[in-house]
Amino acid sequence: MVVTRTPERALALARLLRREGAEVTAAPLLEATLPARTGPLAQLLDRAARAGHGDWLAVTSVNTVRALQALAGEDLGGRLAGARRAGLRVAAVGDATASALAAAGLAPDLVPAGAHSADGLLAEWPEEPAPGLALLPQSARARPVLADGLAARGYRVRAVTAYETVPWPAAAPLAPGAAQDGPDAPGVLDRGQLLARLSGPGVDAVVLTAPSHLDELVGEDPSVLAGPALVAIGEPTRRAAAAHGLHAVAAGRPTPEGVRDALVRALAARRGAPPGRSAPPGSPPGTDPIRPTQETTP
Repeated sequence: MVVTRTPERALALARLLRREGAEVTAAPLLEATLPARTGPLAQLLDRAARAGHGDWLAVTSVNTVRALQALAGEDLGGRLAGARRAGLRVAAVGDATASALAAAGLAPDLVPAGAHSADGLLAEWPEEPAPGLALLPQSARARPVLADGLAARGYRVRAVTAYETVPWPAAAPLAPGAAQDGPDAPGVLDRGQLLARLSGPGVDAVVLTAPSHLDELVGEDPSVLAGPALVAIGEPTRRAAAAHGLHAVAAGRPTPEGVRDALVRALAARRGAPPGRSAPPGSPPGTDPIRPTQETTP
């Protein structure tokens, strides 16, 4: 199977599936970089350092954390320590982003228990009698769901571009890839190599990790993904696939276990078999099927 992530970000999933007989190849497709103009993000960071009661900093990806760290010039938590004491609260879109924030010294006050998406974050946003300022550093490709939703609740929203995504490999990536080795390390394909693989019988499943990765892969020809079973990391990516006329099974949570369980369902649907009897792609004959387990935080 192929996962549209860098090798280091695909490693946990590769380890899980290798134990169950599958092989994972990474196809990054896109890579995050700082925007050409970083002034608006620097201004947002300065404003966050002066924030207080009623104000929020909403962070919707690990890449956003990395971009803020790149501009902070010091420990991100230290930069915002005064604002935190004054009442600034921090929201994270999901567990991976929450972990990155905590590692940067900025443990979040809100992480949605349900869907790890902008929609899920908005659905669990607390009601407040006096909404203040909502600071939204985000991808250049971010949907306006969270910004529009918070504005409708009375927040003064300031949304700026924290990072851009460009075709992999980027000249100046926001997070230089760490070398991976060992038996579990996935191989890597660029877009051209992946398209060549997809034209033959060698790819059983593709895990799509963002609508932008899907768009980058299919271009104007969604039929390139007509063969393999498709797994979407979450509902926004599933909806993006549907907009291209493609059926993808959404993971219940964007974790290795969540993706594995969605893979079971996607392969079962593709083969016309009951979900509990589907084996992972690449499994030798007689391999026991993947069995769903409780999803865990990555």
